Parts: sequence; structure tokens; C-alpha cells
Amino acid sequence: MMTLEFGIGKQPQQEQNEDQSMDSDQKTDNLHDDFTEAEDDSMENVDNNYRENANNIETSGNQTKSAECDEPSTSGNIICELCLCQKDIQSNRLNAKINLENQAKKMKALPNSKFPPCFVGDTVRVKIPDVDRGRGDFRNILITVIEKTDDDFYKLANKRGSIEEMFSITVIEKTDDDFYKLANKRGSIEEMFSMNQFSACNGKLIGAAFENRPPPSVPAIHKIVNKFRTDGCVNSRHSKRRRVVAEEQEAQEILICIEEHSSLSSRQIAAMLGICKEMVLKTMKKYGYKS
Repeated sequence: MMTLEFGIGKQPQQEQNEDQSMDSDQKTDNLHDDFTEAEDDSMENVDNNYRENANNIETSGNQTKSAECDEPSTSGNIICELCLCQKDIQSNRLNAKINLENQAKKMKALPNSKFPPCFVGDTVRVKIPDVDRGRGDFRNILITVIEKTDDDFYKLANKRGSIEEMFSITVIEKTDDDFYKLANKRGSIEEMFSMNQFSACNGKLIGAAFENRPPPSVPAIHKIVNKFRTDGCVNSRHSKRRRVVAEEQEAQEILICIEEHSSLSSRQIAAMLGICKEMVLKTMKKYGYKS
């Protein structure tokens, strides 16, 4: 009897629990449906945003492609994508070149500030490359600076010739030795030509301005000098005027000798003209005559 009462008394509670479980299942199903609907809405929004961005990119690309070409042969036409790429490549190349030049200037300015500068006529020491050096040759040579560029590069030369390659201050070493007097040598060709023009009338050309004087074995010059010495024209018994006239005659004879020897070079002729004028001026100055 008690069991029936227990069973009968508990039956409504079980039904109530079952009803509550069914209600909770329905609520969870509704929440899941709401979540899936919200997820679908968000995906649709993302898809719409992606499509809008793609459309914006396409329209901007079309705007850039619709620029007119600058070339006169295709003026008014629309620039294609290849032309745009070529323009970008050219601009990048130009910027790369400018950056490399600036970097090279910085790299070059740094050692120039650390090493003492060289000038034209200075003697420097240069290392001989191992490829060009023999087993018994010297490791270094002394050479002279003959030219300096605006970019602080130096051109070197010695009595055997000049080097075509330009050297920087980092590969040469300045020395105190001065074995080659560059200032005593002749100047440029234009200066030599102008001095040669003035030498015949104004006496502005002297023999020391040229490095190649005529050889002393020219027989005609020796004959002329010996002739005036043996004739006594330069002897102390004659007057000052006679001495000057003798020097002038000797100079005229040398000029005639130059005309006869047409095989002489222009340097030798210019040097001989300088000798003639120098002889006359020295004699006139020695005996009190003004030039």
C-alpha cells in the first residue's frame, strides 16, 4: 500500500521534470537558430564589403589607366598597363642612380678628409700591382702628379710617360722627395706657340722655357760662333757698339742656319730663336744698352 502511495505521489514530479527538460531543449534550439542566422548575416555583410572594396580598386585602376599618353605619336590615347610599368621602372632606375651617386660621394669624402691632399708637381709613392711586378722588381715607384680633377682624382706621370688611369688619394702616398721639378718645364702648347710668335720681334721667348734645345753638334752653329771669335768681333779692343753689332750678326747667321736646316723640329727652332734673342739682350744689357 505504501509503495503505491509512493509511486502515485512521485508521478507528478517526474512529469514536471520531463516538461522542464523539453522546454530547455526548445530554448537551446531557438538560441542555435538565432546564432546561425546572425552568422549568416555577418557573412553576407563581409561578402558585400569585399565586393565593394574590389569594385573600388577596379575603378581606381581604371582611373589610373585612363591617363593620356605624353608621347606625341600617341597623344590622346589611353596608357596601357605596360606603359605604366615602364614609367615606374624608369623612375626607380633614376632614383637608384641618384642614391648610388650620393653614396659614392660620401664614401669618397670620408678618406679625403683623413689623408693630406696632393698638388700638381708633388712626388707620390704608388704601389705596383703584383700582376705587373717581377720577382726582383721594387714594390713601389716614385711618380709625379701632373693633373688634379675637380673630383680629387690625380693623374700621374714620370719621364717615361703618363698613366691613363686616374688615382684617388687612398692609393697614393705623398713623399717629401722632390726629384722632378714640374714648374721648370714648359707650359701648354698654346703658351709655347704664343711665346714663339713674340720671340722674333719682342724678345719674350728665352731658351730656358723649353726642355728640348737643339743639339750642340749642329755644324753650322759651331762654324758661325767660331767665325766671330776668330775674327775678333767680340774682342775687348772693339767698342761697345761693335760688340752689339757682332752679336746681332751672329743671331742673323743662326736664323739663316735655321732656314737652311728645314729638318729641325718646331721645338728646336723655337729654342734656337730663344738663344739668339737671349744672346743679343745679354750683350746689350752688359754694355749698357737698353732693349
